[in-house]
Amino acid sequence: MRILKTTLLSTFLAANAWAGDKEISLDAGLIGSSSDAWQVVGGNPMGTVGLSGGWDVAPGLTAVGTLQWGQSGSQNHFGNQWWDEDEGISPAPGSEGFVAALGLVQLQAGVRSDLFQNSWVRPYGVAKLSTTLGLLRMDDDPSDKDNVNQIQSTGFSIGAVAAAGIAVEQPRKAAGPFAIRGELEAGYGFGTALGFDEIGSLEMSALHIRAAAGLRF
Repeated sequence: MRILKTTLLSTFLAANAWAGDKEISLDAGLIGSSSDAWQVVGGNPMGTVGLSGGWDVAPGLTAVGTLQWGQSGSQNHFGNQWWDEDEGISPAPGSEGFVAALGLVQLQAGVRSDLFQNSWVRPYGVAKLSTTLGLLRMDDDPSDKDNVNQIQSTGFSIGAVAAAGIAVEQPRKAAGPFAIRGELEAGYGFGTALGFDEIGSLEMSALHIRAAAGLRF
């Protein structure tokens, strides 16, 4: 019985040694689409900033989560054309247009598997589920706060991300209680279309890129 108790205590203490490792990072990334429709809201892809965290659940295996947000906008012109004998086709005077703005918030959660735990350079793979909330605003006269042609719609998308990356981290034995960690990863994100009622939708499947810098403790 004493041997069993000693074994269980040793296992518990060993589990706490790796389960206690946590991390927090500042992120920069890209949210994009394979569709040209994103040009209406300022281009593709959209740059994002955010925060990420992790908690070791087994040696070399970390539960990770990321919260990122971004916004972009574009002024879109349309109007009639007219023919001038000297200059050819030109925009007609008084051409009109509208302003479109898109804000996104994306939450990701999943697991990461790191290689070479005692090395400075650590390749890894990561798989995460994602949810994205988008707010689309369109206005043909931004100077008028009471403009009846203001349109606002919310869209929602669910998906997943699979990526490979490389991390640079000082080994904990040399770093002490805190270790600086940097990450660069690339992969592909899959998701349902971000639909905005009758306005239309934005496709969410595209290349995934993320960079991060933070601490493990």
